Amino acid sequence: MAQTGIPIQHDGKTYFGYCQMYSGRIAADPERFTKAKDPITGVTMDKPTAFIYGFRGRAYYFESEATRGQFGKVPQWYAVDRRSKSEASVGVRE
Repeated sequence: MAQTGIPIQHDGKTYFGYCQMYSGRIAADPERFTKAKDPITGVTMDKPTAFIYGFRGRAYYFESEATRGQFGKVPQWYAVDRRSKSEASVGVRE
């Protein structure tokens, strides 16, 4: 899978960001910027090992090609923000 962006080394792995400032973000909050949760299974994985699907300007990360494929069949259903309005208003991360 081709990666785009600027390669950034962190903890022996390569991550890709859109600008060099991303390396500072990784250093400041590695859990937030190096991990992702599969929206189908809820499994958290390292971004460099994830399968990626772009939809409406956002990257979604998956633990397998199968879950990426499932998402790809109806991305508009999975891409809906399912948090309550009160959670979204205070910035609670899932």
